Amino acid sequence: MHEEPNTRACVVCAAPISPRNKRYCSHACANEGARTVTLCCVPGCDKRGGHGGYCTGHAKRIRTHGDPLVHKPLRPMASRGSILVKGGYNRVALPKDHPFRCMCDSSGCVAVHRLVMAEALGRPLRPAPLETVHHKNGHRYDNRLANLELRIGDHGPGQVVEDRVADALRILRLYAPEFLAATVKEL
Repeated sequence: MHEEPNTRACVVCAAPISPRNKRYCSHACANEGARTVTLCCVPGCDKRGGHGGYCTGHAKRIRTHGDPLVHKPLRPMASRGSILVKGGYNRVALPKDHPFRCMCDSSGCVAVHRLVMAEALGRPLRPAPLETVHHKNGHRYDNRLANLELRIGDHGPGQVVEDRVADALRILRLYAPEFLAATVKEL
């Protein structure tokens, strides 16, 4: 019996292609197909799709959980002008004349969350063991001021600055009210 050859269609123009061609009927269609950018098929995701129509992050979620929308949103890419370091924090290079350049490391970069907090306070932060910035919701890329809190010491045993100040005022009122009154008069 004579079997009919397997006919497939070009992904660009839908013309029949020979079995030895994989996706396109001609070089022109191959070039056109290479220029076509498909986005992830998950609503609201603007990353390039390619893994069955999904971006890399959503494709991984399908492989591991069976659902592309499980868990928290995908971490956004580092914004233009910033880099994403191994720890997951966005960092940005500051110009040499920037008022908070003293917070930069040897490469001239500073973590964005520390820069946001410094700008809100109007002063540079002290080095990391003395003052740290904590992300309240745990997302290292969420650098909104409302999500950040300044802590004294490391994150583990560190405390929120407002709590430390309130505790210091309580101790002064209890044990040295005269010192507290003298300090207030100086202000």
